[in-house]
Amino acid sequence: MFKRSKLNTRLYAPTHRWRNYQVKLHRRSAKEKAVRRLPIYFFALIVLIALTKGAFWVYDRAFIQPATSRAKPEEVSVKPLDQSDLQKLLASQPLTKLTRESFYLESGRGKYRMVTSVKPSLQQVITDHIDRKYAKYFGFVALDPESGEIQAMVSFDRTGENSNVCTRPDFPAASLIKIVTAGAAIEEYGFRPTTPVSFNGRKYTLYKSQLKTNEHRYTNHITFEDSFADSINPVFGKIGVHRLKKSGLEKYGRAFGFNQDINFDLPLAQSPLVVKDEVFNWAEIACGFNRQTLISPLHAAVLVAGVANEGRLMAPTLIQTVREKNQPVYKSQPQVLNQAVSADTANRLKRLMHATITEGTARKAFSARRRDKVLSRLDIGGKTGSINNNPLHIKYDWFAGFAEDPDGGKKLAVAVFVAHKEYIGTRAASYAKLAFQEYFKTPSTDSNL
Repeated sequence: MFKRSKLNTRLYAPTHRWRNYQVKLHRRSAKEKAVRRLPIYFFALIVLIALTKGAFWVYDRAFIQPATSRAKPEEVSVKPLDQSDLQKLLASQPLTKLTRESFYLESGRGKYRMVTSVKPSLQQVITDHIDRKYAKYFGFVALDPESGEIQAMVSFDRTGENSNVCTRPDFPAASLIKIVTAGAAIEEYGFRPTTPVSFNGRKYTLYKSQLKTNEHRYTNHITFEDSFADSINPVFGKIGVHRLKKSGLEKYGRAFGFNQDINFDLPLAQSPLVVKDEVFNWAEIACGFNRQTLISPLHAAVLVAGVANEGRLMAPTLIQTVREKNQPVYKSQPQVLNQAVSADTANRLKRLMHATITEGTARKAFSARRRDKVLSRLDIGGKTGSINNNPLHIKYDWFAGFAEDPDGGKKLAVAVFVAHKEYIGTRAASYAKLAFQEYFKTPSTDSNL
């Protein structure tokens, strides 16, 4: 058996090796075929993906998009607003009592979200400090000179009528008009801050005898800068009579916004300046010694902002954007009203207005500015104005001015009007000082702020 078994092993061994060889050969052939077919599989996969995407695209075009397009008109069925629409919507709104930057307004047309340019902290500070005991009327407007965006607008009417004092052109401009006269004298006749001028008599009177050019040993000789800072009526009266006359006064009155429409989000009547053919009237107009040249606090802010903006008057804006159903329907755009004077003239005016703060009629209100950590770093200019209405026992009190942070370029223009009744309360310049302290209390490092 041993030998037979050994014989059998010998006989069948070659057969087993042959079979193993064939199996290995078959496996190798299968692997080679699979490798050769890989490109075919890859191409088939790409075709399958493309067909799948195509099917989804067809489904989207046929079913999804038509349904979406049918629903879309209902989502955006809003009408854009223009400024006249805005004026109608806002005409009866208490916009001088804003405490937030935005508010909602419902009307027959829809529900709107109004976003304003108001700085609530500045608005609140002025509101909290109104001298309600002695002020009959109070109007405060602060705006960015370069954009025209209103930063605060505060009104107080002790008569109970709750009118917006800021938009009422019912108050004598008084010596604020000297900004216009000075700008015209610089622009047309080359006046400089150091230009010598003279006057006879007292500073704040205006008689026909003071308009003569004759001089004597009692004649006062000063610079144009000092005459502006101290608001000397005879000097500006003579400029009106002997230089500007009727045509010049009318021309520069229009340039600075008098007798002109000023585009605004609220209805705003024109500020009247009527120049007669009488020579003495030219003197009255030029120095503000009359109660017929009227202006609103808002217009006064626009006027003084133009000086701080290289002579360029910007349209004031309060509403920045309006949205309805979360869709934008209105957006404000900066608008130039007029180039009242050249940039060079505006810079000379700024110097005159700076002198008003340092050594002129506003020096008392700003006397401690150098010791104040905010005011001491600002360039400040301004113009005061005051005139009495004896029959009504009212003293009209104005301050219009600007402040600029030289380090960051941040600017603010303000106009403050107070109609004092029985007694003189807080003066207009004091509110301006308070506004500058609040607005600039955080140093500016970005000129675009």
